[in-house]
Amino acid sequence: MPSSPEPYQQQQTVEQEQQRDLIELPITMSSSPPPLDLLVLEEKAEALRTDLLLRLEEMTNQMREAFHEASKALFDTVSEWEQQAIDKLKTDIRGIKELEHEHKLRQEQLARFVSATSTSFADIFKLVHSLMEGTTTSSQRRKSLTKPTTTTHSTATPLASSSAQKILGRRIKLKTASNEEIEGRIYALDRLTNCIALECSTDNAAQQGRKQLSFRIIKISHIKEVLSNQEDAPADFLPINHVDTSRLDARESSGVKNMRQRVAKMGVGVTKEAQDIFDALSKTLPCRWSNDTIVVLDEVLIQPPYDVDSCKANSSSASSLARVKKVLEGERRRLERKQ
Repeated sequence: MPSSPEPYQQQQTVEQEQQRDLIELPITMSSSPPPLDLLVLEEKAEALRTDLLLRLEEMTNQMREAFHEASKALFDTVSEWEQQAIDKLKTDIRGIKELEHEHKLRQEQLARFVSATSTSFADIFKLVHSLMEGTTTSSQRRKSLTKPTTTTHSTATPLASSSAQKILGRRIKLKTASNEEIEGRIYALDRLTNCIALECSTDNAAQQGRKQLSFRIIKISHIKEVLSNQEDAPADFLPINHVDTSRLDARESSGVKNMRQRVAKMGVGVTKEAQDIFDALSKTLPCRWSNDTIVVLDEVLIQPPYDVDSCKANSSSASSLARVKKVLEGERRRLERKQ
């Protein structure tokens, strides 16, 4: 008995459906989103890392250049300061050498002075004795100071100051070692320098009888002979009063100080207009020169061309700056009116 065809057909139908399912499966899978590609991500990360390294290297180079420039500027500044310090040191050394040279010259002058005045006071005493002999005889008055004296100090007896005062004002005529005859009135006798000062007065008719005074200072050791002398000083002769050397020293110190101040106020290499402005400002404000710059109150700088716009100062010195500008403006107007 032949088999029924239905089971066979059912089996074919099942196989066809299975094949259709297998064919549709790849299509369904291909429609889903693709997976992430790790290679692409690695390439992007590498590119980003490379970019960061390049930027870091560029920043490093910029910082290196900036540091190099700053180091160079600092080195130049330090070198300039060092050169200024060396120049100042050289100037100070040169000043010290000049002072040492001046001190040496003064020592030599003092040594020559001491050597010149180290002769015996016996010359002075002999001259005084010769003048004090007075009323003896004419030959004794004309007695010469014989041989040159030795340098022995022990043989002479110092005379009292009153004995020296007695011969002041007398008129005397001397002959020097060069045979020069000098006549005059004894004005002073200095035992320290071993000298005698003669007042040699002459009547000048051109000055209507007024006396013209002149003085001769002679080393006593150079006097060869006393030719004549007047016994007494005239009544109108006034003795030399005491000189206060401390007051003279004070006047000398004051004069030197004033001169140094005047020299310090003189600008070096500046124009006459700049010096006039400095002199005018220094009358009311303390000023000093710093090269060609005027420093006022040690706070305000006035640079060429020395006008109001040339004044500079720190922010803390605003009041001083305003004051200096006001004074400078007034002084410039006054100088312009003078011109």
